[in-house]
Amino acid sequence: MHASPKITPPPLKNHKMVDEQRIKAALDALDRQLIPNYAAIAKEYDLERTTVMRKHISRTTSRATATSLFYKLLTNTQEEALISQINKLTLRGIPPTTYIVRNFVEEMIGREVNKN
Repeated sequence: MHASPKITPPPLKNHKMVDEQRIKAALDALDRQLIPNYAAIAKEYDLERTTVMRKHISRTTSRATATSLFYKLLTNTQEEALISQINKLTLRGIPPTTYIVRNFVEEMIGREVNKN
C-alpha cells in the first residue's frame, strides 16, 4: 500500500481576525481627512477597504450591538434599566413577581410580550 501525502489546504484569505485597535486607528485617521481615502487607509492599516468604509459610515456594528438591536426583545440598555428597577424593588422588600416584570417590559417596548 502506498501512503498518500498529507495535503494541507491553503489558508482562507478572509479568515484573518480583524484587530479592533487597527480599525479604531484607521477610523481616527479617516476622521482627520477632509475627503476620506478608504483605499489608502485600508492599505496603511492592513484592513479590507470595504470593512473600513462600512465602519466609517456606520453601516456595520459589532456583533454584540447587532444582537442587542435585532435579535433580543430588550436592548442591552433596557435590560440594565430593568435589572436596576428589579434590584430597587428587592431592596425595598418588594421582590417583583413575573407579572410585574412583564408589565415593566411591555411598558419599555410598547407592546405585549408573548409567553416565550
